Amino acid sequence: TVATITASVFIAAGQTVPAANPQVLGVNIGSAQISASAAGFAPDARTANVQVNVTFTPTSLTVPQTTSQDITVNVSAPAPAGGLTLALATANTAVATATSPVTIPQGQLTATASVAGLAIGNTTLQATGSGVISATATINVTNPPNLTLNLANQTIGKDLQVQPTLSLGTPAPAGGLVVTLQSTDTSKV
Repeated sequence: TVATITASVFIAAGQTVPAANPQVLGVNIGSAQISASAAGFAPDARTANVQVNVTFTPTSLTVPQTTSQDITVNVSAPAPAGGLTLALATANTAVATATSPVTIPQGQLTATASVAGLAIGNTTLQATGSGVISATATINVTNPPNLTLNLANQTIGKDLQVQPTLSLGTPAPAGGLVVTLQSTDTSKV
């Protein structure tokens, strides 16, 4: 069932419209024919299209170059049986890409997608699918944040240790961050 409608309405003598118009209720994504008939009048039929709106949270996402960030895909009504699959695409795939397709599970309103920043710049992300009113989000790919290793003016004696300072230009992400350190010549350092 795509849509239901009030079974009947009453139009009083001498009137051309009912006191209360019929109500069409969208039940599932798709199209349905709605018809009207009455004795002595030519019938009429119209197509009712049931769609959902798609939005993104956030509507503007900043992604450091060479990293990925998650964006939430939202729909205005719970996904139908079997879920709702949406195609995601960026306007400029040289700047950023997104995982696609993404499926919003049956009865749910959201799904998460990953956006990868490839080159510094801006683009838009669009979600499309059957029975949806498409939406876009702005994707801003920026320089990656700095990672600073400070060994300045430190002399390390043979078989001795020093503790250089290490800092990030922005806070570490949720779950923390592993920083890998290595020497170009392990016979010396």
